[in-house]
Amino acid sequence: MKLLKDSRNKLKGELTKAVSDRKKQLDCQKDEVMIQQTRLQTALQMATEVVKTGSDYDLALIYTSLKTNLTELRDVKLAPVDKQKAAVHFKPAHIGQETTQKLGSVLAKQRKEGVGVWKLDRSFGNGGAGKLKDGCGVAITHEGDIAVADRGDSAVKIYKKDGQFKSSIKIPGSPWNVVVSSDDKLFVTNQTKTVSVYDGKGNLKHQFPTTTPDNISSDDQRTKHMGLAIDNYNNLLVGETTQKYISKHHLDGTHITSFKVPISPVFITVSLDAKIFISGGMDTDVHILNENGVHLQTLTAPQDSGWSPYGMCCTSTNEIYISNTSSGVIYCYSAETGAYIGCLTKDVSFPVGLALIDEEEKLVVVETKCVKIFKQQI
Repeated sequence: MKLLKDSRNKLKGELTKAVSDRKKQLDCQKDEVMIQQTRLQTALQMATEVVKTGSDYDLALIYTSLKTNLTELRDVKLAPVDKQKAAVHFKPAHIGQETTQKLGSVLAKQRKEGVGVWKLDRSFGNGGAGKLKDGCGVAITHEGDIAVADRGDSAVKIYKKDGQFKSSIKIPGSPWNVVVSSDDKLFVTNQTKTVSVYDGKGNLKHQFPTTTPDNISSDDQRTKHMGLAIDNYNNLLVGETTQKYISKHHLDGTHITSFKVPISPVFITVSLDAKIFISGGMDTDVHILNENGVHLQTLTAPQDSGWSPYGMCCTSTNEIYISNTSSGVIYCYSAETGAYIGCLTKDVSFPVGLALIDEEEKLVVVETKCVKIFKQQI
């Protein structure tokens, strides 16, 4: 017990110091900016007063000083402020291995250029009882299990995060996507006219149709629901790919609103600032909408290569990971600006679904015939 208390106190001290050091850095930058701002405001105010109310004699008297101040005002460069806050990571240790084992450690680090190194940690689902036939969307349950939509086997397959197969939920049709709600219910799109809701034991609880932007129910055989996400307000976003719209619902299925989108919303994810990212699969771009469906921006391939974006996920630092099936890579973009940041990994063949687990230190990538987990190297 004493060891745990000491480790806890040490961890608390490391965390406090990391936060304190970062605050000092920001305070110093803030003070420098405020000093420069005051100086510039004074110079501008003096120039404005002389021009408005001063005589020719007054202007001639301070001309040299005024010219110098205005030149500095034009050429001054404010101190840069790093928009990327320090990332404080808690690295849990394995308690009980040794008497000297630490409870954990805190690493405060500035984000460097690029996205770091991601290495393949394990793969599974390519054989045995949980063999995938045509894996697609993926979600993480609150127990940390990995739920994969297998449209080739008409099922959602559940794996423990170590890769051990746990169970299978039979789904009519071809399940394309799956998300997990805060109460651990599974919402599934199966390329049919309704969205299906299952409990943690695989029991079907209810189904509901979406509503078109023209306020018409999707109870139509032509309807094809594929994209699926839960937004920042705990609402369900459902993508319909035939008529190209997103229908927003409460988790009980009650319709809220619908809006047209520029492409078939095959996959959907939502950023921390409530932007909606939609991908359409083969030979399309990724489109960014605001929470009301207004188009904001289009993301294209970062280089001259095939661009078929499928699965996406958002990180706690508001970055969007996008799988590109054409070139077998995972890209990273800034959700705030849409800027390309880097390539996470190329150790995939046909990446479809994406999700993050273990405090975002591991990335789950669903290929059609297996699941791969990549671990970030810090």
